[in-house]
Amino acid sequence: MKPLSSETATCQTIALNVPRRRVRNGVASGLVATAATVVLITGAGVADAHCVSMGNVRAFTGTVTLAVGATATGTDPSSSGSETVYLAHAANQVTLRLNHKSRLKFGGHVVVMYSGTARGGTVIVDDSVENTGLDASAKVEARGAVDGGSIGGVAAIAIDRTVCEYKLAVGFVGTGTFAGDTEVADGLGVSWGAQSRALAVPANLKFHGSEAPKVVPKCPDILEGPPEESCAELNGPWLVDLISLDQCGSLDLTNCTPDDEAAFASASATFSWKLKPVFR
Repeated sequence: MKPLSSETATCQTIALNVPRRRVRNGVASGLVATAATVVLITGAGVADAHCVSMGNVRAFTGTVTLAVGATATGTDPSSSGSETVYLAHAANQVTLRLNHKSRLKFGGHVVVMYSGTARGGTVIVDDSVENTGLDASAKVEARGAVDGGSIGGVAAIAIDRTVCEYKLAVGFVGTGTFAGDTEVADGLGVSWGAQSRALAVPANLKFHGSEAPKVVPKCPDILEGPPEESCAELNGPWLVDLISLDQCGSLDLTNCTPDDEAAFASASATFSWKLKPVFR
């Protein structure tokens, strides 16, 4: 797995680190980090004169909670049995310090972005698989604090001053510990992340919100996703099996072609945050 940098100073670095689909029995191929590096609000222009100035804001600090889970069950004709996959990742009350400030113009928009690290809180990863035909099961777990063990985190808030809206994105990535039958092992890499919908910038610059985003294997690129929708993404062991079972009801894909960007049928996510400005 690609190592997690301690901080992300540029929006390009974050954008390039969104994970792609793994092949079965592979290791997660990239970081899940933030995708809110460029806001996805349409239109063009200059900064809105009525939007609060960011000139004296040095950083944003606060907390975030993100929990994502998905499960699916279906047949496995190759083993003459069935398989159940369950992925559940949570980061609770993690501290954000977004102290890398950058300004840019994108598509005619004036954007101010603050990016940085996620630390502390508590992490719970509970991933598992059970295959009845193979009479085999396994799990991958992780516990602890963000950036205090096997899981790291980054975040960014992008403020589009042209339309006075913002998006927040967070991401967590690392490795878990394996236990069970090696016959069904599928790597140790785990990651999860979320991006909020576009929201109005408050006059006091105290950002807070709570959403229940749809859960997908990979959120759309930030420029392609609709501003009115939030998104959570999930990656880990048995992800390819999970997608197949969720959409096709089977690991046999002879008559079914899964869509990597379709939302999971049996999944849920909670995403909440509270940030306040740090002035110069």
